[in-house]
Amino acid sequence: MRLFIFDYEGNRVKTAYGLNEGRWPQTVKKIGDKIWFSLTEGEPEGAGGFYSIPWDETLESYPVAGANLEYQLDSNWEVEEMAVDGAVFFGGLDGDSWDPPPPDPHSIYYFNQANGSVIKVLEVGGYLSGFAFDSEGNLWSGEYLLDPDPVWHILPCRLGMWTKGAVDAVIAGGEPLTWGDAAVVIELGTRPGTELN
Repeated sequence: MRLFIFDYEGNRVKTAYGLNEGRWPQTVKKIGDKIWFSLTEGEPEGAGGFYSIPWDETLESYPVAGANLEYQLDSNWEVEEMAVDGAVFFGGLDGDSWDPPPPDPHSIYYFNQANGSVIKVLEVGGYLSGFAFDSEGNLWSGEYLLDPDPVWHILPCRLGMWTKGAVDAVIAGGEPLTWGDAAVVIELGTRPGTELN
């Protein structure tokens, strides 16, 4: 597994970090003064999680010898920053089940950078299809479910929005949000006569 830096014309400029072991990379983002990335499972067991390396705009310090394990979460999909206040959030799977329907809940977590702890902010319920924050700090996310009967297909999906105030209330000690707490829900059905979304 390698973490490369490319220029705006698509040319590989530098290897920022590399492992000699095989891994399943999931996401990479520059947040603050770090490059964050995630690795799903692999060997040795329990190596999955969210990692970071320092950002060096001169590129002179690359490749770095080691990466910082920010938080251990074997099934991890995404890391995002709420630009309004610089908070960091993770998306991933609560458990190890891939047997639909439904899977173990996919969730979005707030990461406390001061002490390395996490708080579950949103339990998506189905498979997480990404998340982002708008310019006001509201959380947007999607959910989809798979059904193996009679053949694998995607069930109707949905997108939702949870307000920054609702997210902040969870971080301050409230219960994790669910679809019932969404300020906006956009249902996405299937195309008539097909199993596609």
